[in-house]
Amino acid sequence: MRPISLEIEGLQSFREKRRIDFETLGETGLFGIFGPTGSGKSTILDAITFALFGDVRRAKNGTQGIINTHCRTMRVSFTFELVRDGIRKRYRVERISQKKKDSENVTAVKLARLMELTGAGEIPLCDKATDVTNKVTELIGLNKQDFTRAVVLPQNSFQEFLLMNHSERRRMLERIFYLEEYGKQLTDKLNRKIDKVKSCIDTLTGELRGYNDASDEALKEAREAMENAAAEKEKALKIFKELEQQYNQAKEVWQLVQELAEVEEREKKHAGMAQEIADGKTRLARAEMAVLLVEPIRKNRELAGRLKKTTELLTAVENRLPIVRAELMKYRKHYDTLKNERAVEEPRLVARRARLEDALVLKDEIASAAEKLKSLTDLSAQLENTLAQQSLEINRETEAYGRLVGEAERLKKEWEAHIVDPAYRKRIQEGSRLEEEGDRLKKSMTERMEEAEILKKRLKDAEDRLEQARKAIADGQEEAEALAREAAQSDSLLKEERQAIEKEAQELQDIRGICRIIRLRRERMAELESRMEQISRLIEESEEKRRVLQSARDEAEASCDRYRRQLEETERMLDKGAAFRLARQLKEGDPCPVCGSVHHPNPAGSADLEEMSVLETRVGELRTGLQSAEKALREAEAELMVNGEQLATARSQFEQAKDELDAQTRELEAERRKLPESLRNLEPNTLEAELEKMEKVLDGRRKELADGERSQEALIRRLQSQKEVLSEQKAGEGGILSELKLNRERLAEVESSLEEAKKLWEANCEKISRFLADWSIPSIRGELERLAQSDQRADALRRELEAINHQLAEKESAIGRLKEKLQAIRAEVIKCKAEAEHLEKERKNREIRIHQLVGEADIEDEIRRIRDRLEAYETEEKELADKLKTLETDYQNLQNEQAVLLSQKEALTRDLQEDESHLKKALTDMGFNGSEEVEKSLLPEAEINAWKARIDEYERTGIKILADRERIAQKLNSRTITEEGWQKISQAWQEAVAARETRISEYDIAVHRYQDIKAKHEKWLELNAKLDEAGKKMSLLEQIRKLLIGDKGKDNSFIDYIAEERLRYVAAKASETLGAMTRYKYALELDADNGFVIRDNANGGIYRMVNTLSGGETFLTSLSLALALSEQIQLKGQSPLEFFFLDEGFGTLDRNLLDNVIDSLERISKKERVIGLISHVPELRSRIGRRLIVEPPTPDGEGTRVRIEKA
Repeated sequence: MRPISLEIEGLQSFREKRRIDFETLGETGLFGIFGPTGSGKSTILDAITFALFGDVRRAKNGTQGIINTHCRTMRVSFTFELVRDGIRKRYRVERISQKKKDSENVTAVKLARLMELTGAGEIPLCDKATDVTNKVTELIGLNKQDFTRAVVLPQNSFQEFLLMNHSERRRMLERIFYLEEYGKQLTDKLNRKIDKVKSCIDTLTGELRGYNDASDEALKEAREAMENAAAEKEKALKIFKELEQQYNQAKEVWQLVQELAEVEEREKKHAGMAQEIADGKTRLARAEMAVLLVEPIRKNRELAGRLKKTTELLTAVENRLPIVRAELMKYRKHYDTLKNERAVEEPRLVARRARLEDALVLKDEIASAAEKLKSLTDLSAQLENTLAQQSLEINRETEAYGRLVGEAERLKKEWEAHIVDPAYRKRIQEGSRLEEEGDRLKKSMTERMEEAEILKKRLKDAEDRLEQARKAIADGQEEAEALAREAAQSDSLLKEERQAIEKEAQELQDIRGICRIIRLRRERMAELESRMEQISRLIEESEEKRRVLQSARDEAEASCDRYRRQLEETERMLDKGAAFRLARQLKEGDPCPVCGSVHHPNPAGSADLEEMSVLETRVGELRTGLQSAEKALREAEAELMVNGEQLATARSQFEQAKDELDAQTRELEAERRKLPESLRNLEPNTLEAELEKMEKVLDGRRKELADGERSQEALIRRLQSQKEVLSEQKAGEGGILSELKLNRERLAEVESSLEEAKKLWEANCEKISRFLADWSIPSIRGELERLAQSDQRADALRRELEAINHQLAEKESAIGRLKEKLQAIRAEVIKCKAEAEHLEKERKNREIRIHQLVGEADIEDEIRRIRDRLEAYETEEKELADKLKTLETDYQNLQNEQAVLLSQKEALTRDLQEDESHLKKALTDMGFNGSEEVEKSLLPEAEINAWKARIDEYERTGIKILADRERIAQKLNSRTITEEGWQKISQAWQEAVAARETRISEYDIAVHRYQDIKAKHEKWLELNAKLDEAGKKMSLLEQIRKLLIGDKGKDNSFIDYIAEERLRYVAAKASETLGAMTRYKYALELDADNGFVIRDNANGGIYRMVNTLSGGETFLTSLSLALALSEQIQLKGQSPLEFFFLDEGFGTLDRNLLDNVIDSLERISKKERVIGLISHVPELRSRIGRRLIVEPPTPDGEGTRVRIEKA
């Protein structure tokens, strides 16, 4: 396939019709497409793929938004050549789309057609969008995906084939190298031969199934084997009866011995937990006492913490007081100085700032006017120059327009002379399709006649084999039904007996479980009654002690109230004398320790010093008495609290025990009601004896059931064997029926299709004869060639006329635009000059006004300096005022806080000493050495409950273990057996059973085999000879098929092998190109799974996965692979691929690497294969001799333009 030309109109950035001549571009074998970003370079590749396949890869849904925004329709026409049967043929594919009325982005197909260009003219091949796409795919043998991976590589898609997974790459290679049909034809031919031989082998094998082992030696051996089997059967039956009774007794004892060992293991594990349970009981008792001390300990720690915190706060306050007073005096002095200075300076600075701001406004207006004046001057000069150029351009365009009008009239007359009647052309094309249809129908008839003969032979063979298979199935079915009836009857009886035994065993087990639970319930009830008696005595003692403690607390509380009233009265009298002592110490100018004032106008009056001394002594005595009374009150309250908690705990424990006793009583009655009516009122010993009696009866029935099950198993084995034989026979019958059905259906289809094909062929021949007579022509193909020549000339003239008409419209539009632009430029020149004179006058007036306001000073610096000074005054005064207010508040607060903290410290010290004494006594009374030991003894409620449940479970488990040991010992009745003894007896019995079954089966087989061989010996000899001959032929055919399907066992393995070999060749060619581009730094190879890997020769030849390559490495590898692949592609297996396009990717290469790539491309490009590159890299443009320059759309609405440039 070789591109000839491409016409684009209305596609993306292309607005007007543009034509690209690939014959001129490809003269040297290598050309480039260059232009800035967004100019429309990639649109050229979009146009090729749209012309061939009807969509654009980059567009949504393939077609949305691809029409130029200034156009309603879009047209693309692509002309290319293909080599078919050694003859080069030229085709043109053309597509026209238009925007839908209700959407600017959605497009609709207006025209699509594919034509073959011959010397006789254009021959239309199809004229529908879908048909055009399918026909193009058929012609070139590539779909759109393969085309954009191997021939035209769009932006960001050059690496797709390199990174494609194995299965996708294999399918692509099958398509582009046309391997499917070759593999299918070869496989079908082989399968037909195999089916024929296999049919023969199946027939012989089916007959031989009834004659196996029928030779003379086999007949003699069968008779001897039958006699030996009879003797061995009698011997095995005798041994089996002797061992059966011994085995049943040993089995019972062994099961009981294993059960006893399990109980002993449980008993050992239970004994190992005894110490752990005892420790748990001790921990529970300590935890119950520790709970009573939790609250006193918490209260003591809280008092200690409060005292520590109060002491720390008091120390901090006393250290802070003198520092705050000194800082307060310093800031008062600084604040007064600043306030006086601001009152003098601030009015003068504000007036100066106002004058400067007026001058600054005038300065900005002068600068703005100067810039505008300069712009107007420059613009006026440019407009004068443009005015002269526009006048010259208008004259040139008018002369060219006149020449084009004359040429257009000449071409129109010549074109009208070559127009062909469309109706006549259509009728001739219809006649050509009749000839093609006749050739196809004749070929179809021949194929169907051959297939019908093969199917008839297959039907005859299958019917013979079906008759033999059905006779064998009838005999086997009768025997299987008899065995099934016997097995069903036996299974029903055994099932009823098994269900009855299991039901009784489960009921007995449930009764034993209920009995154990009842015994445990009774033991637990006795424990609870004893515990309730102990708790009742403890509650009575605690209530008596509580009454005594209540009386002591009331007396201590009355004493405390009396002491407090006397102390408050005495302290009020003493406070009056304290004020006088403080007033005597005051000095004028020093601050008062109470109010902080430095002036003292009304100090307190005098007091009697002797009376003050008496009051102070009395206060000390009352405080001592109050402390003693409060101490006695706290001790009484602590003891009363401990007693109350102990009493509440005892009452709670009593209620819990009572509730549990009631629950145990109810549960005991509920368990008794679960027993059968006959066992509810029995004593424990009598109940146990009754249960043992029921167990012995149940064991007897189990033995009888086991004997019946063994007999049933033997019967089922015989039935299963017969069913397997019957299933194989039916499977063979089903296969023959399926084969018959398929062959009959296929034969009917072939015969019907053959008859229809004959009718169609005869009708077609008659139509062709009438067509030639009606139109009076000797040959349809010759007439088509004549019409094509006329069409070719008319089309060439039409294109020339369209081009000239388009140029006329462009010239006319351009002349009008130039005249309008000339008039606008003249008006703009006049406007610029007037505005410049006005600006110059305004500038001079403003400069005079600025000098009057500020003289020579810098305006901005002066305004900034004044603003900073005013802000500094305001900020500093506010900060000093805030600081003074804060310091005065802090000083007063510190004095008040000091007095409060002193009082709190004294009270907390007394309370802590008394509380520690009471706590120590309580710890000693309950046996604890300290608070830490109490905390360690505490347990979470969940853990306490868990320990209680665990202890209860431990005791119940012990009871159950004893009960199980007694039950097993009674059953054993002093019997025992070792594991070695049991294994010896069990093995001997199993061997006897196996020997008995084997000998019986061997005897039956020997009898049957002897009778069968005797009847079939002669027929076996004849069939075996025929089978050997067919087997040798089948072996040769199977060897051929194995070679075709390969090791993987797939139908397409031979095709895979050819595709892999082609891929290896492509990889080798790509590696040569890659080595040349990279100076043999890299090589491309295939791994074990036929995936691509890179060998990095610069790093010691290590292998790298292709997905680890950098951008530039990936581009070079993909380019080499795509070039090698395009070189190997033969379109439809006939036409070589003669061009290759690559869009972008060169920007990832450095300069040296880019030079290597261009050198390699120049070497491998040639006239037989054209390589086209799209890029915006400047270095690449300078190296390529043939260049297509793409210029972007202009602001005035003109679309993308193209031109060819030669170096």
